[in-house]
Amino acid sequence: MVELVAFDIAGTVVDEGGIVYEVLRESVERAGVTVSEEQFLPWTGMEKRTAIANLLRLGRAVPTEAMVDDAFVWFTRELDRRYRENPPQPFPGVEELFVNLRAGGVKVALTTGFTSDVTDALLAGLGWTVGDGDPDATLDAVCTGDEVAASRPYPYMIHTVMQRTGTESVSAVIAVGDTRADLDAAHNAGVTGVGVTTGACARTELAARPHRSILDAVVELWADPVFENYADAV
Repeated sequence: MVELVAFDIAGTVVDEGGIVYEVLRESVERAGVTVSEEQFLPWTGMEKRTAIANLLRLGRAVPTEAMVDDAFVWFTRELDRRYRENPPQPFPGVEELFVNLRAGGVKVALTTGFTSDVTDALLAGLGWTVGDGDPDATLDAVCTGDEVAASRPYPYMIHTVMQRTGTESVSAVIAVGDTRADLDAAHNAGVTGVGVTTGACARTELAARPHRSILDAVVELWADPVFENYADAV
């Protein structure tokens, strides 16, 4: 029985046109480093300060704290600017999926490599609210990368939303995301991982990680046989 579904945000439930990855790459290129696509992909879906430090290192820079701080501040400001110019939107059917899951008694959470400030602004722009068990809220819980000791592929964000929603068993949790890090975090958390191809990684890249299924759109999750009996409650 599924009690909780934890979704990644950008590229999974929200279409932001890949802006976050463009800005992340530019934030390290400003420091004079270049990383290949192969080097870059593993750091998509990660907490952004950690991603920046490691991308700088891969680009053969010595990432001082001041260098990482400068790149991270630029990343945050530039991402905010571009999101204001091109507001992210839910993928088609996402809000209905959330309603159906919650009506069926399944908690809905978000986990993200964004900071709390970026996430709060993004959710406000979408008009999404958080309130565990509140039927008028959009979501039951959210956990951001700066709230835990280590972000993906560590399991802590998934375990945090489990704690916040009162979900006891990892066997009752599905985690959905568009990156290899999302599926690695699901595996490390002991929960079921589901990939979606609307974001950073192609199907072949996602399929190389532990998973239950790979979807072309997150709304296809509702058609998974595991939810067959939940539809009666909607």
